[in-house]
Amino acid sequence: MKTQIRMLATAALATALVLICCKGDKADKGTGSKTNKAKGAATQATAQKARKALEKTPKQPKDAPKPVPKAVQLPDNGIKAVAVRAFSQNACAILASGVVHCWGYGNQGALGTGKYKNTNKPGKPVKDLGDAKQNAAQEGTVCAIRGAGEVGCWGSNEFGRLGNGKTKDSAVPVAVKGINDAVQIAVSKANTCVISTARGLLCWGDNSYGQLIGVKNLKKPKLKPVVVKKVTDVVEIALAEFTVCARLKTGKVQCWGGHSYNKLGKAELVDKVQWSHTPVEVTGLTDVKQLAGNTYHFCALRATGQVLCWGRNREGQLGDGTVKDRGVPTPVKGLSNVTSIAVGYQHTCAVVKTGEVWCWGENDKGQLGDGTRKNQSSPVRVAGPANVVEVTAATTMTCGKRKSGGLFCWGDNSAGQLGGGDNKPHTGPVVVVAP
Repeated sequence: MKTQIRMLATAALATALVLICCKGDKADKGTGSKTNKAKGAATQATAQKARKALEKTPKQPKDAPKPVPKAVQLPDNGIKAVAVRAFSQNACAILASGVVHCWGYGNQGALGTGKYKNTNKPGKPVKDLGDAKQNAAQEGTVCAIRGAGEVGCWGSNEFGRLGNGKTKDSAVPVAVKGINDAVQIAVSKANTCVISTARGLLCWGDNSYGQLIGVKNLKKPKLKPVVVKKVTDVVEIALAEFTVCARLKTGKVQCWGGHSYNKLGKAELVDKVQWSHTPVEVTGLTDVKQLAGNTYHFCALRATGQVLCWGRNREGQLGDGTVKDRGVPTPVKGLSNVTSIAVGYQHTCAVVKTGEVWCWGENDKGQLGDGTRKNQSSPVRVAGPANVVEVTAATTMTCGKRKSGGLFCWGDNSAGQLGGGDNKPHTGPVVVVAP
C-alpha cells in the first residue's frame, strides 16, 4: 500500500513540475495572462502537496519483512472439544463426554458412523464409542484409546492397521486385539503403534522396512499387535511413512525403519542406508518434550521452546528458510517459546506461548492460514484468534483448538473437512460448527 502511495505521489509531482515549467516559459515570453497565472499558482500548490506526500511516505527496504496478517476475531459458538485430530481429508474431535465426532471424507468409513457419505460438519457421533480419551489418525484410519485403556479403530484397514486380525475396512470401531492398558497411540500410512503400561511399545501393520523390530518376516504385515524389541522407556511415539520414532524418558529420540529423505535423523547415516532394523539415536536431541511426524518429515520440540525438523524439505516444511532436505535436526528459523507442534503432509505448524499459531511449508490449498496460497520456508502467523492450545495438521488442511475447546480449521475443503458447513476452500480459519 505504501509503495502505491509513493508511486502516485511521484507521478503527481512530475506532472505538476512539467505544468509549472511550461506555464512559466509562456509567461516569460509575454503570453501569460491573469487566468494563466492563477492556473500556475494552483499547479504549484498541487506540486507542493505532492512533495509533502512523497516526503511522508517512507522508503521500503528490499529486505523488508513480510506483512503479518491481522488476527481474525472468530466467534466461539461452534463445537467444544477436548482433543482434535486432522488427517487426510478428515478431522475427528473428542468431546468432554467422551463422544467422538468426525467429518469430511467418508468413503473409507473414517467417519465411524457406519456410513460412507461425506459430511461438511460434525453430525452423528462415532458409533458405540462414548468413552474416548485420546485419538490418532492418518490416511483414512482412526483409532481411539477408551476409558479403561482399550483401543478401538475404524476406517481404512490397509496393512491391517485396525489391529483386529483382518484387512477389511470398517465404518464402525473394531476392538484392537489384546490391548487394555494403552496410554498413547499413533497412526501412519503403514502402521499403528501404542504404548502399553505393561508391555512397552506395541505396533502392527506393515514391516517391509523393519518397523516391527523382532519380526523376521518383512513381506507379510502383522494384523495384530506385537511387542517392538530393543526399545525401552518410551514415552511418546511419532510415525512417518514406513518410519517409527520414539521419545524416551531421557529426552532423547530413537528412530528405525525406512530412511527415505534421511528420516532416521542420524548424521552418520545420511545418504548411506535405505532402512534400519534396529533403533538409531537421532543426532543432537537430548531434551525433547514433544515429537511429531508425518509422511516425509519429523519435528521435535525441545524443553527450551525451540523446534527442530529433519527429512524432506522440498516445500519448505522444515522451516529453516531453505528448500534443502536435512538429514539431521535443523532449527526452525525465527521461532521461539513454542508450546505445541503438529506435522502435516508437507507443512508444519506450532503454537507459541502467546496462543498464536505459526505455520510453514506447502500452501497450495491455504493450509498455512495466512490468507495466501504461497509456500513459505520459514514460519508465518495464522490469521486466527489467540488462546490456541493445540494444533493438528493433515494433508492440505489444518485445525486449531482454543483454550475454551472451540475448534477452527483452514485449507482444503473439497470433502467438507473444515467442518464449517460448506465445501469451499478457506485460506484463513473458519469455525467448526456444533453438531
